Amino acid sequence: MTEMTPTAAVTPPPSGPLPASLAPAVAVLARADWPTGPAALETAERLGRLLAAKGIAVVSTGYGPLITAVSRGAALAGGRVVGLPVRSWQAEPSPWLTDIRWMPDSYTQCAVLGTLPALVTIGPGPGSLAEAAFAWQIAGRRARLVLLGREWRFWLGALWRWLVPDPRGLAAVAIVEDVADVLGHLEAGTVGP
Repeated sequence: MTEMTPTAAVTPPPSGPLPASLAPAVAVLARADWPTGPAALETAERLGRLLAAKGIAVVSTGYGPLITAVSRGAALAGGRVVGLPVRSWQAEPSPWLTDIRWMPDSYTQCAVLGTLPALVTIGPGPGSLAEAAFAWQIAGRRARLVLLGREWRFWLGALWRWLVPDPRGLAAVAIVEDVADVLGHLEAGTVGP
């Protein structure tokens, strides 16, 4: 993992919707309490670097060690990194965000994430699953949904069996085990320069 200090400072933080100039962009969601050993952090940072190298902006909640690693990777690769933190939360957003758009609540945060053409989620868990499902539903299931990590197969197997009445709705969903496979699934959709 690259050790450097953030170069972008956001003061004063702006609020509001995402600018049209942000495209192309993807939402990146991550489980805040996912084990963050060196391998997990390197995977997250590599994802940020790969997205930035393709000219794809990273938009996230702005919180947690995995989001910080994704943000760091994207920022160090010269990419745009937008955080959508919730004002009432006590946590500090990642220092690697190049742009902050303060959200009034989690509902609005997920609604904004759902406006993007793709969602990439790292680390299965109740929070990341809820955020991904809600944002994907807002997107009308048209967005690409890429779930990074083999653990997703266990989590979603039962849920898909009982909660998805029409399997065609899963056509835009991919579970990938390697971060390098994320870009291929994004490019298969509508994301990219």
